[in-house]
Amino acid sequence: MSIGMSENGAEAQEVIITKLRTENEALRTKISYLKNELRQLESSINQQLEGERFEKTNTSDSDTKSLVDELKNELFHHFTKFKNEINKTIEHKFSEIHSITENLQAKPKFSDIVKKQDVVIIKPKTNQTSKVTLESIQQTIDPVAEDIGVNHVKQLRNGGVVIGCNKKEDITKLHNISTQKLGEDYTIRKPGLRNPMIKIVGLSQSYNEESLKRCITRQNSTLKDLINTWKLVICKKMKKKNIRR
Repeated sequence: MSIGMSENGAEAQEVIITKLRTENEALRTKISYLKNELRQLESSINQQLEGERFEKTNTSDSDTKSLVDELKNELFHHFTKFKNEINKTIEHKFSEIHSITENLQAKPKFSDIVKKQDVVIIKPKTNQTSKVTLESIQQTIDPVAEDIGVNHVKQLRNGGVVIGCNKKEDITKLHNISTQKLGEDYTIRKPGLRNPMIKIVGLSQSYNEESLKRCITRQNSTLKDLINTWKLVICKKMKKKNIRR
């Protein structure tokens, strides 16, 4: 078995389908509830109308018509309210599903892959496409035989290939095997983390390097044990001199 492109298309599709089914069932329940509320309201209005018919002898036609119009308006108001609730629910659920679909279908960037998982980067020493690099890796390394858990493979524009693994131990094993079998024609490396950089501007007075370091470490206790492991660079703005002509 060779290293292949293990995209999560099928898994993404299954997630979307499951989400659609769940939201559809919830929407059906909501609609059923609203329909039941409308039936109860209609029944209540009909009962009131029946009662008014028995009392019609003591009630003028205009009063009866006014009451019927009032009940109709109340029914229309509740129906409109329930209809708007259904529309809002549908719009909200479809918006959620659309957002999930976009996130699942979005292609991961190289920087995102490097940040989120342990990877090995294999680049050719000569000019060639990433497809050729991938084929060379597939012909040389068998992840099953070497007991390496590969969960992602991405081709780069510069002819390189990024391979992600399930565990750090697998990354170390893949790095060693790749170096041994492909080291003559390829550069194999594990991306390292860059040192963080912090810029401080707008100091109210001049500090030399030592006093500024002490000031920073006093206000940041986590840096006290790292005082000798970080570098401070002071940049001063150059004053422009007036040049006489």
